[in-house]
Amino acid sequence: MTGWQDVRQPTCDEDGLRERRCKTCVKTETEVIPKLSHAWGAWVDQLFSTCEEEGKQIRQCSHCKQIQELALPATGHKFTQWEQSASQEGMWERFCENCGKTEIIDYNPNDFEIQSDILVKYQGTDSSVRIPDGVTSIGSG
Repeated sequence: MTGWQDVRQPTCDEDGLRERRCKTCVKTETEVIPKLSHAWGAWVDQLFSTCEEEGKQIRQCSHCKQIQELALPATGHKFTQWEQSASQEGMWERFCENCGKTEIIDYNPNDFEIQSDILVKYQGTDSSVRIPDGVTSIGSG
């Protein structure tokens, strides 16, 4: 018998194959080479998440070069407290500490009440509450 010779190299998706032949009778033996496991590299930032947009990371298999993608959630805004605008009289504003987005309202104390960073708007006998990003509950405890 000759030594084993690879007929087809294994990949991450398919088994490989090797064979050897008898020098006298030309009989051939074959053997399956088990397919490879993916050898994933480290996750690399492809696109950074922002307050409003998803980000993306990728990694690549060193054997077959297949790429995997991982979606990263948007970070969401991190707004400051509502404050009187220094540049626009009668207006209140707040800023996102991450991206600088500004929200501005025309504040009339008869229409609104600012409690912490929650803005409550009164309209006649009805009222509505604006709950800021990241707040999941209101109340004690």
